[in-house]
Amino acid sequence: MVTSGKYVVAQAILPGRPVQNVGIFLHDLASDQLHLRFVEDWADVGDPEDAEVFALLEKDLKEKAKEYGSGRLLQWLLDTCSNTLRLTEPCVIPVTDFQITLNQLFELHTLGEVQAGSVRITTEGAAG
Repeated sequence: MVTSGKYVVAQAILPGRPVQNVGIFLHDLASDQLHLRFVEDWADVGDPEDAEVFALLEKDLKEKAKEYGSGRLLQWLLDTCSNTLRLTEPCVIPVTDFQITLNQLFELHTLGEVQAGSVRITTEGAAG
């Protein structure tokens, strides 16, 4: 079954470094569940202090999504993040399997540094 998801790309904006795509937020619009994936090696993103903070981010955001609701958290992040962490404009896409789609988006946007909104995600055969 195909449903709708909304995704944004998380970008790290640190002084003296280029903007880096560091993660994906994929919101299941039907269940209000947030699927997150961030880079695992933060050493390439910033200095050790920045890396330490970013490494804790994924766990904290997952907890906050459960506490406040995924849609509410994502909207708050879109409204307030702009300095060290920025989120791209949301894109609504068809999703068959959220984990597979999250992994596809992660590979395309963080490994390939693709601009948000310029990618086509395949949903055929994604379930199972």
